[in-house]
Amino acid sequence: MQPDVDLWAGRSSDKLAYVGLPGTRGVVQPIKEIKPGFRLAFKPCLRKQGLDERLFSKRNLTFAGGQVIFGCRRAHEWREDHVFEDRYTKSHGLVESRDKDPDDIGEFEGLIQSYAGLALTYRSDIYNAFAGIMRYFKTDLKVTLCHGIPDKFFDWFLIWGPLDPQTRLHDAPSWSWSGWQGAPFPRIWDWYSRSISRIRVAQRKRTWIIWYQRRAHNLEDCIRVWTPKADVAVTSRGPRNFYGGHVQNRFPFDCSRTEPTPRTLTGAPTYTPDAYNPNPGSGFLQFWTVSAMFKLDKAQSPPPKIKPKSGYTMLGIYGDSKRELGIIYLRPDWCKNNVPNVFEFIVICEARDERAKDGRMDNEPGWRYMVMLIEWHGEGQWAERVAVGWIKKRYLEKALGDGPVWKEIILG
Repeated sequence: MQPDVDLWAGRSSDKLAYVGLPGTRGVVQPIKEIKPGFRLAFKPCLRKQGLDERLFSKRNLTFAGGQVIFGCRRAHEWREDHVFEDRYTKSHGLVESRDKDPDDIGEFEGLIQSYAGLALTYRSDIYNAFAGIMRYFKTDLKVTLCHGIPDKFFDWFLIWGPLDPQTRLHDAPSWSWSGWQGAPFPRIWDWYSRSISRIRVAQRKRTWIIWYQRRAHNLEDCIRVWTPKADVAVTSRGPRNFYGGHVQNRFPFDCSRTEPTPRTLTGAPTYTPDAYNPNPGSGFLQFWTVSAMFKLDKAQSPPPKIKPKSGYTMLGIYGDSKRELGIIYLRPDWCKNNVPNVFEFIVICEARDERAKDGRMDNEPGWRYMVMLIEWHGEGQWAERVAVGWIKKRYLEKALGDGPVWKEIILG
């Protein structure tokens, strides 16, 4: 009996030279003739072995189960022994359109999660190997990826958490999943909504940062990560936020300054080029937001019923009293070396820490400030993300020291 052979695009095996093609022996496709000239055929699905590889291949041949299957961008599977074949769909070789909701953000989050969890042989391919997915994001989500983060949904894609244990890789920005080894968990669908259109509306109300990216370390100019088109452009007086919504007076201090301050960076790392971005930058974000000092210590809240797969430690965020203000999850080794202590956090946006009951996700109860724990590098020139947590909105004023302040941040 000949062994089954799996051959994916870009993969080879020495044993291929010594075996023939298994062909179609022993495979029978059930076909039922309903009436003369009209037949129904059952199309078995290809086994899921190697699914991740197929997602990122333009064309692939699979020799498995005694048959040969060809996949390309025009069809999910062409099989030599079946009368039923997939017609051309808007699948781009990734998702069959008949199974895909065009208004489902979870579809795109899932692709990032799956890809980021893979181990690349060459880290320099982090964006090149993602090129097929990038085209899918561009055509179906109508976005450009900025170092792997969809620009039109920037704030809420930045607050991903770890699905698996992660290790920092310094060839890409810390704020993106591309800067870490281990799968992330971008979970907008989980705590808010799957509806892309509803998410766009909510971001105009729940965000305030104007995101810029530094063009290069030795240059002072910055470029906006994204600019709204005519549908959300300025149509009335008053300042607008990153997504075209009206600026709200949510903080008790002057937050009007949003333009980057001209400066150059010395000794900053150079990241893998942002391939396929029509206006690539250095990977260093420069922006203004709220900065606050909080203490990290053992959490008072009960642990979750289901422990996170990442194995991270749940810590409490504390201010000028012993009351727990919020929660954050951190790597156990980081906690061992740093906790308890006081650290700087920056406030990213508003979001929820859990799914709303009865679908009332836009009601105020349950909305939090998502805060990013940062560490400074390069003698205080730029910071890196450590982790993202949350605090209750009314507790921001309980920050330590001088309280919350409006501050310019360069985040690498």
